[in-house]
Amino acid sequence: MEYDFESDLSSHLDGSLPDLEEDIELNPAVNTTSNDHGDKSEMLTSTLKRKLENEPIASAETIQRTITSSNNSQNTSQDFSFTLLNELLNDTNTMELLSTKWRSYSETDSSEFMRGFLNLILLSCNCQPFLNHFDMEDTESIPETLAQIQSSTFNSIANFAEPYLYACSTGTGKSFRTKLSFLVNELINMSIEKDRLSSSSFMETIKSWILCMTTSPWLSIRHTSSAISCMFYVALANALSKFEDGRDFVEGDENQSLFENLNYLLDDIYKSAILIRIRDTRSIIRLECFLAIHECCLLLPSHLQNRSTLLYLGWGLSDTDARIRKVALKIIQQLFITERKQELSVTSLNFLERFSSKIAEICRYDIESVRAIALQLCFQLLDHQLLSQDDIELLCLCIFNKKAQIRSPIMRLLVRYCDQTLEGFLKQATKETSLKKILSRENYKISNSAFKNLFKENLIFSFIAQALETWTIENVQANSSQSDDRNSVWPFGFNMEAKYLENSEEWKVYEGSMLSIHNEMNSLGSWEEVLGYLLFDHVNHLSCNSILKSCAPNEKIIDFLSSYVYFCLNFIEKPSFLKRKSSESDYTSKQLHLLHELPLLMKKYRERNVASYYFIKSLDYIQEQTLALPESKKDMLALLTEVEYAAKASNNFQINLLCGEFFHRIINLNLIATEIQLNIKLYFASVTDSLMEELQEFLGYIQSGRKASNHDEKVGKLVFHLKSYCGFIRNIRTSSEKSDTTLRLVSHLLDICRREQNELLLYSCLRTIFLCILPELNQKRSKEILENYFSVVVEASELLSKRTEELFTGKLFSTIVLLSVYLGKSVLDGTSRLDDKEVNNIKTLNIEEQLMTLKNLSKQLKTRESNRSVQPSMLEDEKEQDLWNNLFEDWYPNHCRDPMLLVDLMQGLKKLIL
Repeated sequence: MEYDFESDLSSHLDGSLPDLEEDIELNPAVNTTSNDHGDKSEMLTSTLKRKLENEPIASAETIQRTITSSNNSQNTSQDFSFTLLNELLNDTNTMELLSTKWRSYSETDSSEFMRGFLNLILLSCNCQPFLNHFDMEDTESIPETLAQIQSSTFNSIANFAEPYLYACSTGTGKSFRTKLSFLVNELINMSIEKDRLSSSSFMETIKSWILCMTTSPWLSIRHTSSAISCMFYVALANALSKFEDGRDFVEGDENQSLFENLNYLLDDIYKSAILIRIRDTRSIIRLECFLAIHECCLLLPSHLQNRSTLLYLGWGLSDTDARIRKVALKIIQQLFITERKQELSVTSLNFLERFSSKIAEICRYDIESVRAIALQLCFQLLDHQLLSQDDIELLCLCIFNKKAQIRSPIMRLLVRYCDQTLEGFLKQATKETSLKKILSRENYKISNSAFKNLFKENLIFSFIAQALETWTIENVQANSSQSDDRNSVWPFGFNMEAKYLENSEEWKVYEGSMLSIHNEMNSLGSWEEVLGYLLFDHVNHLSCNSILKSCAPNEKIIDFLSSYVYFCLNFIEKPSFLKRKSSESDYTSKQLHLLHELPLLMKKYRERNVASYYFIKSLDYIQEQTLALPESKKDMLALLTEVEYAAKASNNFQINLLCGEFFHRIINLNLIATEIQLNIKLYFASVTDSLMEELQEFLGYIQSGRKASNHDEKVGKLVFHLKSYCGFIRNIRTSSEKSDTTLRLVSHLLDICRREQNELLLYSCLRTIFLCILPELNQKRSKEILENYFSVVVEASELLSKRTEELFTGKLFSTIVLLSVYLGKSVLDGTSRLDDKEVNNIKTLNIEEQLMTLKNLSKQLKTRESNRSVQPSMLEDEKEQDLWNNLFEDWYPNHCRDPMLLVDLMQGLKKLIL
C-alpha cells in the first residue's frame, strides 16, 4: 500500500523542499546537532533547546482542556493521546506497567486507543487539530485529512521552528524514542493475540495512516512516521523469526494464517515505506531505514536475499552520511554470516562482485571508523575470491597510512592474496607435469619451496612498489633538483634522508609503513631474504620461456627494494644490535654476509642509479673493524672494483659524492690492506688526469675562436663532468703528492672562466677550483704556492660575480667563496686581520643586502606550508634556478633548500673574518 501527497517532492534524492521548510534550513540563526555531513534535519536554535530541557511539558489535563475547548464539537469521547504521551514521558513508569495500562486501554475501546495512538504521533510532531471519529472512519480520504491538518498547523515559520519530540537529543527525547518502540512492539503483540493480524485488524488502519504520513513534505511528520514504520518493520521481523525456516503447515493450522499475514505486512511496510524513505533527502531518515534493515537481517537472514535490499545497499555504500555507509557495510557482513548456514545465492555473489571495488575505495578514502568495518569485509571478500587485482592495488595504498591499525591488516590481506595467486598459478602451470619436473629443466637449479617463495616475494613487492610510487606522487613533493631527472637516486622521487633529517610527516608515514612491511612479511621481509631474491639469478641466464621469469623483479621493484634494504639495515637492525651488546658475534657475521653480497648486487644492477646509490649507502651498516678483518679482504677488493665502476660510469652527482665518501673512509682506515689504499689513490689520479685532458680539449676549442653548432652540447658535457668530479673529490680530503697537478688543473679552470660566458659553466669551474684547493690547505705547502691558490680563487670569484651581476644566486656563491678563502688565508697566515685590499673587496660584496634577500626568500617558502625543497618564487629565470639547485647540492646535500641555512653560513663566515 502506498500513499503520496501531490506536493511531496522529498521522496527522491533529487527532490526539493517546500519554501517554508527550505527557509528554515537555510536560516543562519539556526544551529545544527547533526552528523558529520552537516545534516540540517536536526537544526534547533539554542533557545528552543534550552526551553525543551528546562521547561516541563504541560500536564495531560491542561492540554486536554485546551484541545477540548477548541474542538468540542469533534471530540466526543476520551482521547488517549495526552495520557499516552505523559505516560511515555514519565520516568517513573516501568515498561511492565506501561504494557499493562496499554492493554487495558485497548481492551476497553480499541478504536479510541488507536485514535489516541495516531493523535499521539501528530502531537509529538506539533500538529493540531487532531483526528476525530469521522476522520478515522473515512479511510479513503487519509491524504486529504493529513494535508488539512498540516496546512492548518504549519501556517507560520514560528510554528515550524518548534522542535519535534522524536528528534530531540535531550533525555526526554531519548526516553520517548525508547518507550515508543516498546509501544509499537506491544501493538503488534496485541494484534496477534486478538485477530492474528487479519485484514480487519486495527493494525491495518494504523498502517494506512502511518504510511501516508511518511510521504509528508514536513520533516517532523515524515521523520517520526518513518521511524515508527521502521519500528513496525522490525517488530514484524521479530515475530516472523519465531517460525522455523521452511516450516510446512498442516491444513487448518491457525499459525499458517498468522505467518501469511506477518509476511504480507512486512512486505507492504518494506515496499511502501522503507524502500521509499531510504532515498529521502534527509540523512537522518535514511539512517533510520538502514538501521531497520540491519536489524531485520539479523532476525531474518533470508531477507538478505531480497534483490531490492541488495540494490539499496549499493546506494548506502555511496551515501554522504558516514553512519549510513557503516550500517550498509554491517548488513553486507551478514551475507557471509548467513553463508555459514547456506551458500551465497547467485544474486548475492553478483552484488558482491559488483561492489567489491566500492568497498576497497572505502578502505582507502573513508574515515577511520568506517574503514575498520570495510577492512574486515575485505578479508571475507578475499576468501571468496571476489577482490580483483585492481582492488588489491587500491588497498595497498593503505600501507602508507599514518595508523598501524590500517597498515598491518592490509599487509596481511596482501600476503593472503598472493598466496591465493600462487596457488592459482601453480594449478594452471602444473596441469600436464609436476612443478619439480618443470624446475629441473631450468639452467638455474631451484627447489619447489624456493620457487614458491620467490614468486610470492615478487608479487608482494610489485604491489608495494606500485603503492609507494602512487603515494609519493599524491603526498610528497619530489626533490626539486631530481624530480625531472631520469637519473634520480630517489625511488619515485622520495628522498628518504632529507625527510628523515626534517623529521617530516612524510618520513613518519614512510617509517611506519616500512616497519609494517618488515613485521607482517615475517621471514620474507628480512633483508637477507630480499638480497637472496634480488640475486637468485645473478648471472642473468634465464631464457624467455623460463618459469622463473615470473619471479624476476622489474625496475620499480629493484628501486624500492634497494631503499628497503638500506632502511632495514640502518633503521631496524643496526639500532637493535647496538642495544644488545651480547650479540656482537651475530652482528659481525651479518656484516660479513652483507659485504659478500654487495659487490654481486652492484654488478648485477649497475644500470640502476637508485640501486647503486642505496647499495653503497648500505655500507653504513658495516663497522670499520669489520672492514679490516682478514676475511673481508677478498670482498673488499671486489667491492672497490664495483664502486670505482660506479664512480666512472655514473652521471649522477649524488653517486659520485657517495663514492668519494667511501674512498675517504677507506683511505683514513689504517687497518685496511695497503694494496686497497693504493688502488684508491691510483684511481683518484686517473680521474684527475681524465678531467685534465677534457679541460685541455675544451680550451683548445674556445681558443680557436670558432663557435661550433654543438657549442651548448659541449658546454653541458663539461658542466656534467665538473659536477661529477666535484661530487667525487668533495669527501676525499686528500691530494696528490705533487701540487703542480692541482695548480695546472685550477689554472685551466681559470682560463675557461676568463673566456666563457655561460653562467653555469663559470659556477662549475669556480666550485671545482674551490674544492681542489681545500685539501691543499691541509698540506705543508710553501707560502708562494698558497698565494697562487688564493689569487686564482679570488680572480675566478670576481669573474663569476661580474658575469652574473643580474643573477642573485651567482653573486651569492661568489661571496661565500671569497669569505671562505679570506678566512683560510687569515688562518694560515696566523693573523686575524685582513689587508686593505681584502677589506675593500668584502665591502663591495654588499653582504647585508644579500642576507636580507635570503631572509625574504626563507619567509616566502615558510608561508607556503609545503615542502621546503621547492623553488622560491623570485627564481623565475632558468639560469637562476640551475644555480640555486647546484648551490644547495654543494652545501647541503640531501637536505631541504632553506635559505636560512645560507644565512647562518654567511653570518658565521663574516663573523670569523671581520
